[in-house]
Amino acid sequence: MRQPLHFAAFQGRAIEQVFLPLAQLRMEVFRAYPYLYEGSIEYETEYLQTYSNAERALLFTAFSGEQMIGATTCIPLSDETAAVQKPFVESGYDVQKVFLLPLLTTRADTHVSSLDFQVIIYFS
Repeated sequence: MRQPLHFAAFQGRAIEQVFLPLAQLRMEVFRAYPYLYEGSIEYETEYLQTYSNAERALLFTAFSGEQMIGATTCIPLSDETAAVQKPFVESGYDVQKVFLLPLLTTRADTHVSSLDFQVIIYFS
């Protein structure tokens, strides 16, 4: 029987509440082609720390029953790591005016979809 869907949003430190299911979802989605990424809970938790450290970062999630089946994040570029900021800075963007919004990462039964690119919102 299908579980009812429900949605939840988390901001900043509250994202830590769902690190484990989010890390598991990311590993499952990115394990599929074309990424073929194995990952680990430890790496994913460290990666997600960037989002929980950013006061304005947001996580939107979809659950089927208790299982997280979809998630997307958004974060101000100014709160991202230097490695992520670098190509924007080198292209002349003001990191204070860029907000990164990756596409939805989902898992539904046997289907997985993944992050193909990010939507970049630039405030002039």
